[in-house]
Amino acid sequence: MADRAGVDFGEIKIQKLDDLNDEASGKIVNISRGAIHVKVSRYISRGAVRVWFSEDCHSDGHIIFCRSDEDMFCAGILFPPDSTDFKRSELRVPLTNQPAIVTQLQAGPQAKQDAQALDISRSGLGLLMDHPISNHTWVKVELAFAIVFGEVLYSKKEAQSGYRLGLRIETFLMRDGRLGDASELLYRSSCVVT
Repeated sequence: MADRAGVDFGEIKIQKLDDLNDEASGKIVNISRGAIHVKVSRYISRGAVRVWFSEDCHSDGHIIFCRSDEDMFCAGILFPPDSTDFKRSELRVPLTNQPAIVTQLQAGPQAKQDAQALDISRSGLGLLMDHPISNHTWVKVELAFAIVFGEVLYSKKEAQSGYRLGLRIETFLMRDGRLGDASELLYRSSCVVT
């Protein structure tokens, strides 16, 4: 299992859709295409759920399993694909308190910029920065838990908060030296569905 001491996907709240008063809090331990695995303190039965990633951001899914895992439970939540969103086929998981350093690989040594990592998926990384970076620029992103190399797909102005960058991940290197991609967070977990 990977050491995730520097990874913080944040706390989430899970509500059963057949009883909105039935709530549980949990912590995301890994992500994959259209699914998350969550550590929770109690058993959650199979069925439709609403997952609150923050106070104003939720997605509906289904508990596909919940099993004992040491002194906790590990629940697998599957999110059906959104047929109206063809551009985003992978689940994005929010990152909280994840500062980043972005280095433009085709520029000089002054090309380093501070950033905030906003979210991650199997093949992409969302960043918030003070200055834009041109599309198709190759960058290195240093995070607390990994180093990412990739290509800037877009850089757009966010209202008063800077620029949101979308990065396509080419190489994902865990801080302990393993090479992989963002799905490494899934495959190193003890909660992998087989």
